[in-house]
Amino acid sequence: MENLKIVTVAPIIKSAFSDSLTYFTSKDVRPGSLVSIPIRKANVLGVITSIKQADELRSELKTSEFGLKKIDKILTNDAFLPGFVDAACETAEYFVTSAGQVIRHLTPKSILDSWKGSETEPKTMPNNSTTKINR
Repeated sequence: MENLKIVTVAPIIKSAFSDSLTYFTSKDVRPGSLVSIPIRKANVLGVITSIKQADELRSELKTSEFGLKKIDKILTNDAFLPGFVDAACETAEYFVTSAGQVIRHLTPKSILDSWKGSETEPKTMPNNSTTKINR
């Protein structure tokens, strides 16, 4: 388990689902990193809230009743400051919701869409060269 990390991820999804999920990666990540994670049959955005080395959790991993999935893709390591992620986690605990929901509501939709690689094209102004002007 050389350099393998066990990360807790808060999914940024519109759902009543309120738990953080655990994944593994060998890539360089830190709290606040934005990742793409598999949930059921889809990949969704998530924010890493905590990281532990797999060596520290070796016995827990062996006795676990479920297997861990690999993080699909690291989108950016500097999406959110660790202090913002900590504040989102505390806010989520206070309001009995998920950190992902707090982050989703505090982050502008246009920014989240750009990270998702949203397939919707930005609206453009109509081409004025085809517009007839009567004088």
